[in-house]
Amino acid sequence: MIKKEKEIINQNLINDFVARLTRERGLDNLEAEVISQIKTDLADRVSNKINAAIIEKMPIDKLTDFESLLDTGTSSEVQDFCATHVPNLNSVVAAALADFADSYLK
Repeated sequence: MIKKEKEIINQNLINDFVARLTRERGLDNLEAEVISQIKTDLADRVSNKINAAIIEKMPIDKLTDFESLLDTGTSSEVQDFCATHVPNLNSVVAAALADFADSYLK
């Protein structure tokens, strides 16, 4: 499991994505507390989806190093490791986001 204190993908990107999803779903008219909780839950689910996609595409021989880095490295080091060792990282993340949006907006 990826520890929350380590950002693999910038949290602002996830928050912007979640805000767009809630707008497209027509949830902006809900009470502020309710929409805040929905956005928090969605952000966690999006992060999990991205993290799973990254781990799936990471070479098996790099997983142990990755796990160690999650325990000891900075968010920047984790992001650099993923960018180096996950082929087409941006495409992996984009596909995970698109898949999540398709599921959520149906």
